[in-house]
Amino acid sequence: MRFQAIQVSMVIVYIQGTGAITGDTPEELRRFLKTYDGQMSKSLYLHSGGGDLMAGLELGHAIPEAGLNTGIGRSIALDGLMKIHDYQQAHCLSACAYTFLGGVTRSFGEKDVYGIHRFGRTQGTVSGDDAQMVSGIVAKYIQSMGVDVSVFQLASLASFEKEMFRVPVDLAKRMRIIFDGSGQTTFRIEDRDGLVVAAFRITKREREYDGVVTCSGGERLLVLVDRTNTVRPPMRTMKDFPAEFHADGGRVLQGAATYVPPSAPNRAAVVVFRIPGLDEQAFAGEGM
Repeated sequence: MRFQAIQVSMVIVYIQGTGAITGDTPEELRRFLKTYDGQMSKSLYLHSGGGDLMAGLELGHAIPEAGLNTGIGRSIALDGLMKIHDYQQAHCLSACAYTFLGGVTRSFGEKDVYGIHRFGRTQGTVSGDDAQMVSGIVAKYIQSMGVDVSVFQLASLASFEKEMFRVPVDLAKRMRIIFDGSGQTTFRIEDRDGLVVAAFRITKREREYDGVVTCSGGERLLVLVDRTNTVRPPMRTMKDFPAEFHADGGRVLQGAATYVPPSAPNRAAVVVFRIPGLDEQAFAGEGM
């Protein structure tokens, strides 16, 4: 499996892992994460037909150790700054499907293929004793990731040699294959220097943000406070940069983002999002 950083915009960078999982893949990931590119994102997108099952489980353990979130996706960099080609149907199959479960948060879409089947060997057969031992290891791994262990039972529906059970998105959510415990918050109405705001604190993909929602000069604003200096240097040049807010019911609200540096040594930088269509229902969606 090959790991690389993919930059799709001034704001969005992610890591992708593509190819077969082999015995040295877990260590390859650990080495990559120590590089500059490996520290640019906490999102790892996988595109793999599988490989070594035990290496896949070890890779799955390495993912939460690094605080990574997993998705399914495949992009190819093209000539030109931030130009890429996205595969329309990326896949994570067999051993990769178990690796995927290591994500702190986990997601994939309707077009992506998450596929599982019975484990086996490309040459020879698995003995009864070996099958029992491997079954126990895999079941324990699934449980340790907070996933419904019946995933293992689903895998038995497809033979190792010729079949693959494609897990649909709705079922994946029920079984916690797709999972995101972050992004939930409550709002507090506060008066800040004469301005009424709805203040909140949110944890999103292992990062904590303070923020407020308010109206100023007739504009609806969402302001995120960068107290932990997590905004990457390329993003600090943003001024009226196009932004999208994914609201409830699949609505996508268009807006603009501006980075405002600290006004004093003891003050934090903020990112101001101007979103004309922002309303009280918008926060039932996925956010920025």
